[in-house]
Amino acid sequence: MPGALDDITKTIEAMADRARLARNRDGRTERETRRWWVLVMGDPLDPSDEEQRELARETLRVQAVVHGLELDEHVWVWDDTDRAQLVAATFQDRLSAERYAQRLRRHGLEIRVAPAFDNGD
Repeated sequence: MPGALDDITKTIEAMADRARLARNRDGRTERETRRWWVLVMGDPLDPSDEEQRELARETLRVQAVVHGLELDEHVWVWDDTDRAQLVAATFQDRLSAERYAQRLRRHGLEIRVAPAFDNGD
């Protein structure tokens, strides 16, 4: 039984170390500082085709404006969805992001809420 107790102790110590490392300078954990994007979804595309990507961006930008979404800055997200995605807003908590997403969906936009890549750092 002493070997099992040592294993448990080592596991707890490792988990405690990870928890300490996950804290930011101000003492908040990664989960507490995660930001959320509200993304307007565009058409599927071939990410290796630069011309198609530019056309998808422009189409999505126009679609957003037509539906009443005017942005000061256009931040584009490219990930494993292989779709043009435009950041409509960034929120500190998921609930606020989901509420805003619902408002945009009522305007006829296809919307996705996703964790921001940079977590606000």
